[in-house]
Amino acid sequence: MLELISVPERFKDRWVRVMGFVVIEFEGNAIYLHAEDFEHSMTRNALWIDVRDAQLAHYKSPGYAIVEGQFQANVHGHLELFSGAISHVQRLIPWPGRTTPKAPPK
Repeated sequence: MLELISVPERFKDRWVRVMGFVVIEFEGNAIYLHAEDFEHSMTRNALWIDVRDAQLAHYKSPGYAIVEGQFQANVHGHLELFSGAISHVQRLIPWPGRTTPKAPPK
């Protein structure tokens, strides 16, 4: 994702797979580098994502996820806030993360 943001022309119109913090909200569907970027409204550290309603049925936002789709270097989402866009999203898969081990019995 860092490369998509820093050198977008290299990936223009290419199919990509990225992992980041995904937020689905009105006029703000995006994938951020980190949850902290979303919390601090750092939209330049994010890509707009164009997802269909059917893809959202199994996804609970916000959270880390894998997104696959076509990178659009010249599309910047709502109010041109984002550093690019991923359109034609084919996959939106939640990333489960690490579970906390149970404490040993005393």
